[in-house]
Amino acid sequence: MLGLPNRILATSNIEIEGDTPFTDKIIQSGAIKVSVSYTPNDINYSDSSDDKNLSYSIYYNDQKQVEAKEYTRYTGEVFLQDLDKNGIDEVVIKTFSGGAHCCTNHIIYTWDNTQFIKTQTGYLDGIGGSFEDINEDGKLEFLTYDNSFLYKFSSYAGSFPPRLIYSFEKGKLNNVTRNHPKILRETLKRMYEAIQEREKDDYEINGILAGYVAQKILLGEYEDGWKLMLARYDKNSDWGLEIYDEQGNVTNKYPDFPTALKAFLIQENYLKENREVQSNSLMKFREGNYWIGPVGMGLTIKNGQYQYYDEEGESSWQPVSKLTYVKDGVVFDGEHYWCLSSLAQPRGDGIAVCQANGWVLQ
Repeated sequence: MLGLPNRILATSNIEIEGDTPFTDKIIQSGAIKVSVSYTPNDINYSDSSDDKNLSYSIYYNDQKQVEAKEYTRYTGEVFLQDLDKNGIDEVVIKTFSGGAHCCTNHIIYTWDNTQFIKTQTGYLDGIGGSFEDINEDGKLEFLTYDNSFLYKFSSYAGSFPPRLIYSFEKGKLNNVTRNHPKILRETLKRMYEAIQEREKDDYEINGILAGYVAQKILLGEYEDGWKLMLARYDKNSDWGLEIYDEQGNVTNKYPDFPTALKAFLIQENYLKENREVQSNSLMKFREGNYWIGPVGMGLTIKNGQYQYYDEEGESSWQPVSKLTYVKDGVVFDGEHYWCLSSLAQPRGDGIAVCQANGWVLQ
């Protein structure tokens, strides 16, 4: 699997290296201070995370707030960096599980007025991912790949998972992948080049095609991706065709790769249960058309200007100074309303009616 470049630039960090123990190393930024100790694993120890050999304490204004232990094998890092541009550094604990194709976890602590909030990426392939300011707004996104695609339809080397991108806000990682088409297209280009190489080598192409279709879905181009996959997939490969129950027993088998892939994309929420592509775009407006929803809110274009009404109804149209399409709706004048295009039903009079679960103020 193509690796992810690591571009983490920490303001302060402690590197964990192999057989070099240390005790009470300290890093500090403003009110945040971390004390870290590390003991290398005995060669006879198991790989169990119960053998926790990395301990740390986190302080705010010299008051201990967190005391914890984690397991890491051979390598790791503890660093301070302001991920969300709020002026206070987050504490990031980076641990490695060991293994040829495994796995790095990023544990993140962020200060929230009275306490530290903990979240984590979970164990992800290789270096796990990287924090990068792809919006150039001072806030860092976490870039990684969807690890569920590894080994699914090919070996590790024959897999190319789709890109995933997360923002970090208020102590939470939020999936914002679809908001960054430029990054997705860069990955898609490398995927297509890998497909061409595999065709030349006649070797394990289905694992790359699976990721390619998923990446095209994230770009709103499902049909194009599916068409390319149908033209190029290896019809002789049976990797990923077996169906398992919850106990891991084989219960059935898909007839071919496209059928297995579609079921997998539904399972992983790239496609809906009705096997239609998940859409992240609204039905486009035309002059005079508007959206209405069960909560009594409408949005339209009149005289070239966006306008809306809410509880007071159509008699009180108000101008919208700024409107932005987002992945699940619109943001105007600072408020976020959503209505998936799958819930919108156009009518003959030009009105798009959003059905139940429609326009909702988020």
